[in-house]
Amino acid sequence: MRLALYILSGLVLLIVAAAAGGMWWIKTDDGRDWVTGRASAGIGHDIYAESLSVEWSWRPTVELTGLRVANADWAQADDLMRADRVAFKIHPWPLLRGDLVLDYLTLEAPHLDLERDGEGRANWSFSENPAGATAAEGVSPDDRGDAPRIGRLEIRDGRIAYRDPERGIDVEGTVATGKGEMDAPEPLALKLDGTLQDRPLTIDFTGGSILALRDGDDPYPVDLTIAAGQTDFAMKGTFVDPVALEGADVAIELTGPNLSEIFPLFGVPTPPTPPYALSGRVTRDGKVWHVDKLEGRIGDSDIAGTATLDYRPERPMLTADLVSQTLDFDDLGPLVGATPAYGEGETASEEQERTGRRLVEEGKLFPDIPIAAERLRLMDMNITFKAPKVISRTELAVTSLEATVTVENGRAVADPFRMGVAGGVLSGELALNAREDIPSADADVSFEELALSAFFRDSEYFETMGGTLSGTLYIVGSGRSLADVMASADGDGVIEVSKGAFSGLLIEAAGVDLVEALVLYIGDDARVPIRCGAGRAVVKDGVAQFDRVVVDTADSVLYARGGVNLLDQTVDLYITADPKDFSLIDLNAPVRVNGRLGDAETSIEPNKADIPFFEMGEAEDVDCAALRGQVLKGG
Repeated sequence: MRLALYILSGLVLLIVAAAAGGMWWIKTDDGRDWVTGRASAGIGHDIYAESLSVEWSWRPTVELTGLRVANADWAQADDLMRADRVAFKIHPWPLLRGDLVLDYLTLEAPHLDLERDGEGRANWSFSENPAGATAAEGVSPDDRGDAPRIGRLEIRDGRIAYRDPERGIDVEGTVATGKGEMDAPEPLALKLDGTLQDRPLTIDFTGGSILALRDGDDPYPVDLTIAAGQTDFAMKGTFVDPVALEGADVAIELTGPNLSEIFPLFGVPTPPTPPYALSGRVTRDGKVWHVDKLEGRIGDSDIAGTATLDYRPERPMLTADLVSQTLDFDDLGPLVGATPAYGEGETASEEQERTGRRLVEEGKLFPDIPIAAERLRLMDMNITFKAPKVISRTELAVTSLEATVTVENGRAVADPFRMGVAGGVLSGELALNAREDIPSADADVSFEELALSAFFRDSEYFETMGGTLSGTLYIVGSGRSLADVMASADGDGVIEVSKGAFSGLLIEAAGVDLVEALVLYIGDDARVPIRCGAGRAVVKDGVAQFDRVVVDTADSVLYARGGVNLLDQTVDLYITADPKDFSLIDLNAPVRVNGRLGDAETSIEPNKADIPFFEMGEAEDVDCAALRGQVLKGG
């Protein structure tokens, strides 16, 4: 609308100026060509008109037919704007103070083709013509009071198109309005259909009458719905100043399969999520947008809070304070490129479910979904998130989560990061650096007093399993997906075991003490006190190698060796036990854990299980202080 009014304003000014020299000459072909030629020079686009007529009075009536405004050289359409007929009655004197006042404006079959190219140029921009840019700045309304005063607006058979290949937008549709009479104002209506990144896109907008745009004392009503693929957005409310988009007070509703898919629509780099349904109230103060009463669900988790989007800095700033009273832990999977849980009772999009099933078929744990790292460079962020109650169906046994995430110039850091796990705490710093073309990720965390029993809650060992885990882990990797990051990871970690007891069944399974295991299986499981335990894992090029992990119990000394290949996503561990008591039959065979991560098999190493023999149980207690010192020093 601004573009059309600017062109019309220029034509009106030239017509009035020409009229001062000769009212009859302006109706001639020479007068018409002079007016359109001067207007063309002013905006940097050729303007044509088949005819121009003026009925002179204190309020002249102007009519143009066959109006065309040529497009930019690089644009697809021939015309930027065209109309079969344009007619208006003008108040000339307000033009002297820069106001456009029309008794009426009629546009018959106006067509407007708007377009951006891959370099970001806009065909409606006058920046390539300094004089035109200055004039456009002068007549373009900055706020509601600067909008043109139009007594009656009629748009008949209006069409509008917009193309932006960079964002994958290609839409075309209709624009129409009623007569806009003061006693019966009719709304302005816009409907567009097209595609957004090859997905169907529909936009429906209904606004107040053209009279209410400028002269109304009440806030201007708006009703907007957008359907982009499976994403639906609705906004309904008012703007105190709809021209400057000031004083917004609107209710919004947003639903879709993945929150990251709103980026092409709104330019906000939201994270990937399971299917969601959100609502809130949006207000605006200058260049700052506020979202209050934000609530809804993401996956199987509730979410609530507030958000602020500040466009004043060179790089926009997003601030949010979010709370989930009950968080389903697998809903966080898409944040790191993983898929949420799917199947009966779970919420996942069709695409996420297909990806999850493909990973299972391929035997992979870490997905190869590209990380949209370039989006982190577009906006800085400061987001706090708290989840006092977490539902976790995985072996990790997460119970709570809180974090503060900051994004600065493409580097995202979760610090502090604190997670309740298995009755203990895992805390530290997580980071994703997207400042380079290939992003990198690192984690520097510690864990304190994680209950071993929590990792066996679905097993026969749960009731008698005790002891706690503590330690540290640092790992860093790079790549375009989580699979790439894990495959290139380097780092190390230390773990200590203390306080409590192991399940006797688990101890005997590791030592393959058949007699004791048989007794324990027949009766109740026994608890074997833990004296101490420690070990170190060194990660190099995606392979985590365990450096003689030792756990000393009252029954046996357990040893673990082997490693985890993050590139192949496989595990190969050997667990052996030196008993401290006499055993009638002992195979002295290590237990092997081998296979794909998440689907490994446990078996007795066959090459060492040929001949049973008496085990005297001569193992001695481990020097716990020396063990800890050795592990912590990397010995």
